[in-house]
Amino acid sequence: MIEDESNEIKSIENSLVEVSNELYNKRVQVSDLLQQEIKKIFTLLSLDGSLIKFEFIKEEKLNNFGIDNLVVLYSPSSKIDLKPLAKIASGGEKSRILLAIKSVFAKKNNLPTIIFDEIDSGTSGEIAESIGFLMKEMTKKIQIISITHLAQVASKGDFHFKVIKTNNNGNSSTNIIKLLKRDRILEIASMISGKKITNSALNQAEELLK
Repeated sequence: MIEDESNEIKSIENSLVEVSNELYNKRVQVSDLLQQEIKKIFTLLSLDGSLIKFEFIKEEKLNNFGIDNLVVLYSPSSKIDLKPLAKIASGGEKSRILLAIKSVFAKKNNLPTIIFDEIDSGTSGEIAESIGFLMKEMTKKIQIISITHLAQVASKGDFHFKVIKTNNNGNSSTNIIKLLKRDRILEIASMISGKKITNSALNQAEELLK
């Protein structure tokens, strides 16, 4: 009885190893195509010349994901050696790399909706605007909900909702309101200049919304 169960376990383990090896080979094959697609998106996010590589390292034992572990390697230039993404990329670069990866996955998987929670973190100016433009382009095929504090990103949405948090005698509440055109201009101007909204900020907000 024990011997039969041991043989069955061994058979299952062999099957798992076989399937895991097949999965590993497919991952390696797909990663080349994925890297090419992501590099195309990089050019839209001011990451021209950056390199990314998905390296699958085989392990001796099976894990929850198969028989390999993934290491994402990155280099901001072909003159710099590839290194683990977490060790070499800045906060702004990580945000854009993640957006590029999600953009490709969303297109391949036909996702109906994707939510970004401050994916523009660590960026500003032209880079933030390029993120907004990419999200706008993505909405041609999928719905995007983006939580942001940046005017360059908020201005690219078809609709703008403001989240208001209040605290009354220790009781906190959150309200979400849809902004109409004039309110949206004021909100984006506030994102630019803070509480004291200047004429310059209003003009910038109107320009961003064109």
